[in-house]
Amino acid sequence: MDDVLEELALHVDVKDALLGVQNPIRKMLDKVILLETNTEWKTDENTPETLTADLVMKKYIAALGWVLESGYN
Repeated sequence: MDDVLEELALHVDVKDALLGVQNPIRKMLDKVILLETNTEWKTDENTPETLTADLVMKKYIAALGWVLESGYN
């Protein structure tokens, strides 16, 4: 995975998150993985009250729509 990420033009925080380093991006990635695997939505003391499973799902669906519109396959 390290070798692949080295070749991609991603911010270091994104690369770290994909490698499992705990940072804000990784925390969001973990929540998206929970949604994709139908696992129970969990919050902790660092989760803003406004970040609900419903809101994340709406944003996730919007992002998937953006990918489809971009023509990425």
